[in-house]
Amino acid sequence: MKMKSKMGLVIFCLGISLILAYIILVNIPGDCLTKSKFHGLEIISTGVFFVIFSIFVIYYEISNIKIGKDGVNVDASLTGDSGTHKEKEPEVDKKKRIEYQNDPEMPGAFVEEFKMTNELLFYSQRTAFNYGSASYILNADFKILDWNEAFSLAFDRTIEGRRGKSILDWIFYLQNAEEIIRESKKRFINPEKYPMVDLEDFYYNSLRYGSVVAHKIASQVHDETGKYIGWVITVDLDFKECRGSMLYFQDLKNSLEESMIWTDYTLSYDRLLESTNTYPELINMMIDKIPDNSYVLDLGAGTGNSTKRLLGLNKKVLAVDSNDAMLNILRNKCSDYLTGGLDQERPLNVLKQNCENLAAIESDQFDVVLLVNVLYTLMNPEACLKEAFRVLKSGGEVRISGPKKDTNLETLFSSFKSELKDQFESLRDDYDRVYELHKREIMKKNLHRFDIDDIRVMLKKVGFEAISYLKEDAYAGQAMIIFAKK
Repeated sequence: MKMKSKMGLVIFCLGISLILAYIILVNIPGDCLTKSKFHGLEIISTGVFFVIFSIFVIYYEISNIKIGKDGVNVDASLTGDSGTHKEKEPEVDKKKRIEYQNDPEMPGAFVEEFKMTNELLFYSQRTAFNYGSASYILNADFKILDWNEAFSLAFDRTIEGRRGKSILDWIFYLQNAEEIIRESKKRFINPEKYPMVDLEDFYYNSLRYGSVVAHKIASQVHDETGKYIGWVITVDLDFKECRGSMLYFQDLKNSLEESMIWTDYTLSYDRLLESTNTYPELINMMIDKIPDNSYVLDLGAGTGNSTKRLLGLNKKVLAVDSNDAMLNILRNKCSDYLTGGLDQERPLNVLKQNCENLAAIESDQFDVVLLVNVLYTLMNPEACLKEAFRVLKSGGEVRISGPKKDTNLETLFSSFKSELKDQFESLRDDYDRVYELHKREIMKKNLHRFDIDDIRVMLKKVGFEAISYLKEDAYAGQAMIIFAKK
């Protein structure tokens, strides 16, 4: 039921109830109660019933209504609280998906799956792949290389975790999937005859934004020699409901603003923290006594400070982060160790990925999963812990650090300032930038403060045992460190 019709029902029921109650009560004869007490009470109770019924209807309807960040009325059943991620994926026909993926005539169905890490990331810097236009990128074998936030939001984040997977793995979420697949088999049989530009419409029913028609335009990408190497695809979104359109663009604005804050934060954050003792000490406590040759997943690796220390201690590392600016610094910082592919025999691999969905990573891979001051920044921290549990080997360990619920920014930054001493003036701009960004309202709104019990409950819920509290006053007394085993 639409929001307007729900509110209309509430108002209508209330109005009828009050009118009936008024008519009943004003028409009670003056001697009604003396002549027939039973009849009088019956009439009065009828009026009371209508009033109580109205109150119940109002309460029920209001409990199922919430107001979006943009002031638009939003059905609470559509999504979770943040409005920027789904609670569940749309249903897909898994049997049909397998059938098509095993079809020898399907483009890309039988190409060996690659693991997207470092190679071909330059695609994302192309002008066609901008922030505001929903876009994604495929390689020559129709494997998903990258996508932007605008695309991910519009399609309920169904593409998350599918980097390196065939586009077939995602197409099935579309309402016209079978038609797209049927037409693709006609147009993409022979690479020599692929269209230079391909046009197509996607039909999708968003859990949050309602019906969407996406007008796709796919353009071939060529290397410096003119060789075909992939596709850049942009989609023009046509929302069938005005409410859905307004909500989408408000969500996108909020999401891009947050992403740009982290990008702006990156260089200053890296220079500032590496110049203190507080942050390196935290990292040292987090990585202490990890055995040599352990395979470590550094989730939310950021600019690579923990990654670099792990590599220097003979650990193999897969570093994961979703921010391009941070990953670029990490790659430069760890260039001596950098390789391509998710190969645990190599010292370092880098994967651009949201920490809450690690579908591109096989289960039971890692000895340690590291989360250094990451969990509190995530929209769905429990989903991240669930994925950490899945990818850990039996007996593997997750190590978590993060600010406490009562973290005092003033205390933390005063500690940084005192440690910088003579360096402070040269780093003043970085210090001010990081401090002010932490105080901004959008940061406060999207950061989650936990106490130890909160994290313990989440860890137990996803399956972790042997939970230990290494330290409750790390990071100038403002952070806690928690270990747990699978």
